[in-house]
Amino acid sequence: MSIRSAVAHRNLLYLFTLKELRTRYRGSVLGWAWSLLNPISQMIIFSIIFLKVFGGVPPRGNASGLENFPLYFLSGLLPFQFFAISVTASIGSVQG
Repeated sequence: MSIRSAVAHRNLLYLFTLKELRTRYRGSVLGWAWSLLNPISQMIIFSIIFLKVFGGVPPRGNASGLENFPLYFLSGLLPFQFFAISVTASIGSVQG
């Protein structure tokens, strides 16, 4: 699928994404907010564990100079979760 095709059919992609979110979070109490609260809660828990319990000092980024561990952790967690969910969904799609 090329980028031009995706841009040309962006409305269809939007509707498919909306349908997926509605069906996934239909019975949950928090609804779509859960998709935001899950990574944020993981970031908070891991930050408390690594910074407070273990007393770790986050390494300073070479080019960015980033010293904020929660932001550093979240920037790696989000792409990993996207990849993991994509692989899981694709396996179910192939089986179906």
